[in-house]
Order: sequence, then structure tokens, then C-alpha cells
Amino acid sequence: MVSAPGSKRRAEGVYRGRKKNVDDDEIRRRIAAGASKASVARELKVSRMTVYRALDTNSLEDRTAGKAAHRHDRPASDYRELQRRMDARY
Repeated sequence: MVSAPGSKRRAEGVYRGRKKNVDDDEIRRRIAAGASKASVARELKVSRMTVYRALDTNSLEDRTAGKAAHRHDRPASDYRELQRRMDARY
């Protein structure tokens, strides 16, 4: 099976993504203190989406635990079964 480019290096922890400029805990502290999401985003010079991601209770690890991170990470048998059902249906 052909793997996605860089998947081996990613599994080794070489690729980590971009360094964070703002600590998620700082965003949470400001929101807990009563600041609005928009004002926190303005003060920290980040987007509101960054604020929403920091407040998301599900971390990236929780969301991806036990799931294929990418559609190509699924076994080919899943697609064969799906194709078989689609062919039988139409």
C-alpha cells in the first residue's frame, strides 16, 4: 500500500505544525474573567477562530483518538465494501 507523503516522518514526530503565538490557557483565563471573545481576539492579535479553538473542550488528541486522521489512512477494504454496496444499489 502506498502511504501519504511524509506520513512516516509525521509518525516519528518530526512534523509538529506551526508554533503557537498565544497560550490557550491565557485565552481561557481572559474569557473566564468576563471578556468577550472578540475583545480577547483583538487584544491578543489573533482571529476569533483561534479563540474558539482554544475554548473547544475537545482537544485535537480527543477528536482524533481511534479515528483515521485522513481518508487515505483507512484500509482499502472499507472502500471495497462501500463500492460493492453502491454497485448493488444502482
